[in-house]
Amino acid sequence: MDVRFQPTKFREGYDQGQVDDFLDEVVVALRQHGAR
Repeated sequence: MDVRFQPTKFREGYDQGQVDDFLDEVVVALRQHGAR
């Protein structure tokens, strides 16, 4: 997976919503891979 997160404008770090969404996708992919 090649993912880039947008930095936030007014504080250091990344948009937490984007990171959470990406981690949800990772969990789904790992579960699908494990079910094979």
